Amino acid sequence: MCQRPEVLKLSERQYSLQHVKAFGLHNHLILDPWNKNCVFYVDSQWKICLVSIDENSRASEACPVLAVPDSSYKKNVPDRLCMTLEFISAELAILADGAGTLYIIKTGVRTSGSAWEVLHSEVVLGEDKPFLLRSASLSRKETELEIILLHVDTKDDGFISILEWLSFHSDDGTKWAVTQSRRLEGKLSPDHVNVVSDTQSLYLSGEQSFKFVYDSINPVEEEDDKMADGQFLPTLGVKQMRTLSYSLL
Repeated sequence: MCQRPEVLKLSERQYSLQHVKAFGLHNHLILDPWNKNCVFYVDSQWKICLVSIDENSRASEACPVLAVPDSSYKKNVPDRLCMTLEFISAELAILADGAGTLYIIKTGVRTSGSAWEVLHSEVVLGEDKPFLLRSASLSRKETELEIILLHVDTKDDGFISILEWLSFHSDDGTKWAVTQSRRLEGKLSPDHVNVVSDTQSLYLSGEQSFKFVYDSINPVEEEDDKMADGQFLPTLGVKQMRTLSYSLL
């Protein structure tokens, strides 16, 4: 049985403007682009719950479809964040548990309310490193997956917002592995993040620009990152990607 949605508040150490901008607002309802009459949420017991809406706009009783693993331990991770979930196909989803673990999940037909299956789980940024899922995209052949994660860290006696861009590959759609990782840094969390797998493109919009600082395959070259208002920032040292970062202000 599902419980009420889990609601977290920022900790005393998450006091900066960067933390508030990145984590201060959270929508606890997750829509399914493939099923307009389904909505999901994470309850206080770390179960992902399905609520169906009928033709008369009446909501069904919440039905659990997945119990997120290791909840008793991960609930005690310092400064953990709300879970973030995104559906990337009719039968696949990406979940960040807010305590440092990323999941690739086979949901099956989501309208059925059947149990979901975890295909891949990984502590991608190091132990107890909380992050949010900001965008995910699956290629048309369903063999390539791009994921953007957001976290806040310290730098030069202050805080910065960091986007981690992870590329996954699978030969059979069940076993996934990271093939490339990239890191971008900026002063504030972007308002909009969208990654497109088939074109290897990343689109950002927000108050501040971002720059590449790390790439596991292509070394990042040091360049002047000063930008005029409304100017596009090209990929730094990544020649084969059509990656754009756009600053609105």
